[in-house]
Amino acid sequence: MYKDVISSFSFLPVIAGYAELHYHLRFLYPAYFRREPEIIADLPQRLDLFTNSSLPLLLIIKDADRFPIILEKVKVYLRAGELQTEQEYTFSQKINTSWFSKICQLDISSFPMETEVFIDVEITFSLKGRKKVVRNDNFPGISQKPFRTWLAKKAINIPENWWAGDPHYHSNFTSDQVEFGADIAATREMALAQGLSWFCVTDHSYDLDDMPDSFTSNDPELKKWKNMQRECQELDSEKCRIIPGEEVSIGNSQGQNVHLLALNHKEFISGSGDSAEVWFRNTPQHQLCEIKEISGKENLFIAAHPLEKVPLAQRVTLNRGNWSLADNESSGVYIWQLINSAETKVIDKAMKTWVQHLLNRERIFICAGNDAHGNFNIMRQISFPFLKLWETHKQIFGNWLTIYQAENNEPLPALRQGRMIVSNGPFLSFVLNRLEEKWLLGETCPLRHATVEYEVRTTPEFGEIETIYCYRGDCETGKEFQFPVACPVNIALPRNGYIRMSLITTKGFLAFTNPIFTVQS
Repeated sequence: MYKDVISSFSFLPVIAGYAELHYHLRFLYPAYFRREPEIIADLPQRLDLFTNSSLPLLLIIKDADRFPIILEKVKVYLRAGELQTEQEYTFSQKINTSWFSKICQLDISSFPMETEVFIDVEITFSLKGRKKVVRNDNFPGISQKPFRTWLAKKAINIPENWWAGDPHYHSNFTSDQVEFGADIAATREMALAQGLSWFCVTDHSYDLDDMPDSFTSNDPELKKWKNMQRECQELDSEKCRIIPGEEVSIGNSQGQNVHLLALNHKEFISGSGDSAEVWFRNTPQHQLCEIKEISGKENLFIAAHPLEKVPLAQRVTLNRGNWSLADNESSGVYIWQLINSAETKVIDKAMKTWVQHLLNRERIFICAGNDAHGNFNIMRQISFPFLKLWETHKQIFGNWLTIYQAENNEPLPALRQGRMIVSNGPFLSFVLNRLEEKWLLGETCPLRHATVEYEVRTTPEFGEIETIYCYRGDCETGKEFQFPVACPVNIALPRNGYIRMSLITTKGFLAFTNPIFTVQS
């Protein structure tokens, strides 16, 4: 399984998953290497009490086939203010498989709604006859600080026929020298706990073609890809749609590697140009210009974090680049995952770029995802390969959401039409209305005047609505005008342009709509 390979770890794409502790070179071991399996506890960042009566605790044990243990017990400490409870689960179970995943349902009936609960998980196990106790995980050098879960009366407050989810997520079929995700079955439970209705499994193309027991050897039979597809189909339901996909490494117009979300595509698309599996073998295997030929009604292609800054080292060693207008045109891809669980200043910059494209008459829709690899509450990852681990609250599953409108929970048709908003909590949407005729997000209104009718919602976790903005984009002048609104407003529509909206809450949470376009003959 472990080969003496030269891998450009320090130049890998951003490491965003549970940390892989055991990868090593022949005579070089990482400082965080431990002769025991990875042991990880995880919980959702919020719990929807409208649909759930208990809090799921996920326990993951990886590589116990190499380091077998006896899982003795799990003790959980919960506190909110002066209120504290303890719960214990006895296992006395031998774990000797490469992957073990178990969800324990925690009783939270003692805690009131709209409360943040702090949780610590004490895991007792035996390894070669020696008893050990770890708190929250066994990753060396990080704080093991408590998990924090918000108990919400309704986690995501959205109207009927709106569905919240995440289009960019990595499961344990993404597993390589530095990171891995959670299994799809556990992810489904975590999604439902948070009030989500759908997510896409978009594992790396350069992981899906690996042999099951190797990070670097390719499998001509594509067993991992086929198993991922099968699991998605078996776990998919009307209650929680699970769309199989890939995050494909593919060539842009400059011959550089960029990332593409290929959703519900029935054939595997190879792509390992930026995998670092072979030193300096970084030429893309496919080009974006090929995508237009395979696009259809059943699949959907989305530009993954197209504006994300690529470090110089990755540009040189991995031949990584960014999307351009030429790539949009050649591929026919018109949906950008503009938000990748980013910071506010990064989002502001990305929004300005998107607006310039809109003003240039480019009809681009936006969605938001998190690129999470498991990571339901805290992201624990490799900070500097072979030397250091760290933890952060970035790229958490369900942090940023894509929320679409449809009568039924069928994500792809609505995303394809641009009938969606992006948010990290509050809800905002609008229609253009005149004489009982309405135009929805993503549609084109031919009128000169119309009324902007909007709907907003929030929860105590996200704060009260502070300001709602309406934007009037005029492609003929190349300018966008922003103004605050507090009630439905009648406005003159641009001859060729768009209307869009955004909001911010008193706690700094955000929502952005896609545009309604305006074209007058």
